Amino acid sequence: MALIGPVEATSLSGLILADPSGAPLASARITLTPQDGSMAPLAQVIHASGGFTFEGLAPATYDLLVEAPGFRPWQRIGLQIGNANVELPKIVLSVPMGCGMGGEARLTLIQRIRIKIKEFFVPRDHTLTCQ
Repeated sequence: MALIGPVEATSLSGLILADPSGAPLASARITLTPQDGSMAPLAQVIHASGGFTFEGLAPATYDLLVEAPGFRPWQRIGLQIGNANVELPKIVLSVPMGCGMGGEARLTLIQRIRIKIKEFFVPRDHTLTCQ
């Protein structure tokens, strides 16, 4: 007869960064979902340092989703959590094409737009925003 001891709980931690700046991305939302449906998804908002930790995880296979306004979602399917704590490599969220440009690149884009569609279509104080 085999003796089964208590299941050890482990943790999953990591750091979320913003591309292209590399700065910690606070206020991103991260969701951890067990693939076997054994429990409800766990969700939390990233703290100001960009770090997160899920504690008390049972060994299982999980899906991880990171979302933040103005950034593309990041997802990892089939993340194996065993009996040891897991620290993920830095997760870098990227901005959609055309967003997150520096001031000079944005100015160049605005100038091109004005040339293409004629200046009276774009008011002088118009700014482009990313959704």
